[in-house]
Amino acid sequence: MLVKLATYECGKKWRIVHACAGLSDCPNFILQLALTMYPHQVWEIDSDGNSPLHLYSGSCKANILLEENHDERQAAAKMLQSLVKVHPKAARYPNFQGKLPLHLAVTLGRKSWHCDGLKFLFEANPSAIYECDQDTKLLPFMLASIGHMSPLCSSFELLRELPELEQHLRSGYAQSPVKSR
Repeated sequence: MLVKLATYECGKKWRIVHACAGLSDCPNFILQLALTMYPHQVWEIDSDGNSPLHLYSGSCKANILLEENHDERQAAAKMLQSLVKVHPKAARYPNFQGKLPLHLAVTLGRKSWHCDGLKFLFEANPSAIYECDQDTKLLPFMLASIGHMSPLCSSFELLRELPELEQHLRSGYAQSPVKSR
């Protein structure tokens, strides 16, 4: 009943799956429950062009991931994998700010290739490694290197997926494979 009452807020459609995906303190089991009750919402975008995958990838749950709690990190990565599995194409579409879920994830704290689910975002959209972030004009491997808590393993794994980058750098940036939106 409350969900039906809260369907529209300030002229915008309110979606419970989006709300749960974007809230840093929303437990993953609540998001899973919302996905079970409203599965169609995973394919919808909000007024900013964000899918639940965008919101979860860039949520403040990333702050949890900077802590040493391995169980919480694994649960967050598993939820990210679930969102990718339900709607993998969401990883290919930028939001209205031109950001892909991979950009949001590495910019806002998901830094570990295996523990934080960056691998799942990459596998859903391999071409994202060639896409420069709209604001910084940096590639994802560069974004993953920024910050004091940035493990080099993620930058390395993303860089490993760009074998032609070395040739590109040696040739003086001629015929760039890198795309800027």
